[in-house]
Amino acid sequence: MASPLENPAAATDLISFLKALPDCRLRRGIRYPQWWMLLVAILAIYRFAEG
Repeated sequence: MASPLENPAAATDLISFLKALPDCRLRRGIRYPQWWMLLVAILAIYRFAEG
């Protein structure tokens, strides 16, 4: 079985899934990990979702 870091579909939780996604940004100027920024964006969307 593939590990979550090799295959995002094998992740069992959100953070493992986000960490498994490839980071396509250039290395210059990166201050925060991509998984952290995506998690904050998802939580912000979830927080302000209505319905």
